[in-house]
Amino acid sequence: MKLHANTSSRQKIMYTVYKLFWILYQAKPTVSEFKPRLLAAECFLTWHDLLFVNLVERD
Repeated sequence: MKLHANTSSRQKIMYTVYKLFWILYQAKPTVSEFKPRLLAAECFLTWHDLLFVNLVERD
């Protein structure tokens, strides 16, 4: 499989997501605060993966 042009931007996004989770972890929120944040992060990751798959399949 050839590397897609968006590889570097995907790495940047994954790094940003990692930093986001680290910030959430550092904040040590209560479970009631953390669940909606986790849900939002899951939605973002799902949306991003679908978008990335569409970009790759276009080649």
